[in-house]
Amino acid sequence: MALVQSLQDHVAALDPLKLNKYGQAFLVGEYIKYLVDRVSRENGMIYLAEQNDHIVGCIAGVVQQPQDDLETYASLDGRIMDLVIAPEHRGNQIGKHLIAALEQHFRAHHCAHVRVECFGYNHGAYKFYAKCGYHDRSMEMIKKLSKRG
Repeated sequence: MALVQSLQDHVAALDPLKLNKYGQAFLVGEYIKYLVDRVSRENGMIYLAEQNDHIVGCIAGVVQQPQDDLETYASLDGRIMDLVIAPEHRGNQIGKHLIAALEQHFRAHHCAHVRVECFGYNHGAYKFYAKCGYHDRSMEMIKKLSKRG
């Protein structure tokens, strides 16, 4: 729970619009229940990295069923839901090993691709995913509206 909370707090601190919940406003226990439920319903997997009987990293992902779409061809894809490594353990290949394990799970379920969303201001995570072979597919942009037109 502490790792997931630390990830949410990190992302919230990067958010210039302050839309991301943090601290007690982020119901980490409820989020973990949601994540575990989704993983169990969608052929997903959660992997943990441990060191000296302490969890130092985790990754969760699901297998997304193909969606019929007028714009794109349907494909069975894996989706990384969350990846977090304790700050003091970053740079030790833990994230790379967790991604490799989850990608193997997706291969076993015949996924064609793996998708992951990365918060636009989280430049460190973006660089990490790029090093692991992920690349931009689409970008969502946002604009805050002023109260006056």
